[in-house]
Amino acid sequence: MSTAATLTFRRATLADLPSLAALGDEVNAVHHEALPDVFAPPVPGRDEAHWRDAIGADDAHVAFVAESDGTLVGFVTGRVSDEASPMFVPMLLCHVGTLGVAAAMRGRGIGHALMALLEGWARERGAVEMHLNVWRFNGGAARLYAELGYEERSAFMARRL
Repeated sequence: MSTAATLTFRRATLADLPSLAALGDEVNAVHHEALPDVFAPPVPGRDEAHWRDAIGADDAHVAFVAESDGTLVGFVTGRVSDEASPMFVPMLLCHVGTLGVAAAMRGRGIGHALMALLEGWARERGAVEMHLNVWRFNGGAARLYAELGYEERSAFMARRL
């Protein structure tokens, strides 16, 4: 008889850094595979400084993690900032940095739960909107965000020189 894994969610700490960086490498690998001329291949340990900053040295940055029986299986990062342009209505925004769920754990609501934690954190800080970027090749992520009520407002375009 098998026992279902217990999922827990919490704010990330520096002790999570190696596991979070490893999951970040999984996200990076998907992007590198789709666009190898844009995304560098993952290198274990290379991005720890990036993820350390995302964990949140201040109250404007945060990372939440999901654990299954003590193993980190997902994370989301975000930061709150104001939209400082005279062409936009002034507002406090939450920018979603990266959402990653281990391949073997996808489809279990982990991404939904992590995004809900981030949105709650953003609301507590006075943010009135969530913003994120999703690459066109990443259909699974785009579907998740659409399920959560996100809408496409602009398109990032590039041209190789």
